[in-house]
Amino acid sequence: MYGSIVVPLDGSPFGNGALPVAITLASRCDAEVHLVHVREPVLFLEGSSAYEPHLTDDHQTKVRAHITTAAAHLSRESSLRVDAECLAGQVVPTLRQYLEDGDHDLVVMMTHGRGGWNRAWLGSVADGLIRSAPVPLLLLRQDTAWLRDAVEPLFRRVLIPLDGSAMAEEVLEHVLPLGTPDATEYVLLSVIAPHRETEPGDSDAKSVTVRSPDERQRDAAHNYLNRVAGDLRSSGAIPKVSVEVYQHTSQGILHAAAEYQVDMIALSTHGRGSLSRLMHGSVADKIIRGADVPVFVYRPALAGEEQSEDRRVLE
Repeated sequence: MYGSIVVPLDGSPFGNGALPVAITLASRCDAEVHLVHVREPVLFLEGSSAYEPHLTDDHQTKVRAHITTAAAHLSRESSLRVDAECLAGQVVPTLRQYLEDGDHDLVVMMTHGRGGWNRAWLGSVADGLIRSAPVPLLLLRQDTAWLRDAVEPLFRRVLIPLDGSAMAEEVLEHVLPLGTPDATEYVLLSVIAPHRETEPGDSDAKSVTVRSPDERQRDAAHNYLNRVAGDLRSSGAIPKVSVEVYQHTSQGILHAAAEYQVDMIALSTHGRGSLSRLMHGSVADKIIRGADVPVFVYRPALAGEEQSEDRRVLE
């Protein structure tokens, strides 16, 4: 289903780390690969002595030459169509428009690791695209060494958090093509919160008793995941189900990622939030910032959000 893959680059060796993965995925799908750099205009205020060496003409010439050379090399080595685009404008809006106009399907790019976004080109671009891109993003980590020398399968085990909403499930059809048939395992995860109850007669509103979810809630989560797993199994995928009890959804997801030693986390998000706890932008941000593995992010259309609330069973 992926016919066109976009790789945003800033001309640095760090950004180039996304290229081997993008080429491997493109080879599986027989997709085109587009290397894209956007030069943002420099605005000099009167009397300002600000100097941005990474925005100078000389640097931009080197970036254009680097991207063009990389595209030609990858095209020869892979027999894929790989081209280079150097655009001008505000970076995130320009990239978003490029994705829409070109009918592209997937963005593959590097992000900086644990501790939040680096205040550099790739960090701010990833942050903006998560909230606005019309296509899924595959965000890669610098310290994921095995990705650089990827062998089949590229993703051996993928964690997919679900909350019972139809919109969260939309990530499935987009992430499944990235796996290897008969080799990639998909761990379907539900994170349910313990009950928090104020002690009877306690005047201190902050004093609460934390109780585990009852069996009905656990059973509902397992039944839901098993239904989804059945659908995946019938399509040839290899699913596994898991239910975690955590007060904070993001912590439960990160714990499961470490426990199952997954190679990728795939989730839906609205970027600015939604009715679902899982799909709320702040939860997705915590997962993306805290994960030690690549994160696949899909932002569903807002239409139909209200209908999705009826299907949620995990809140």
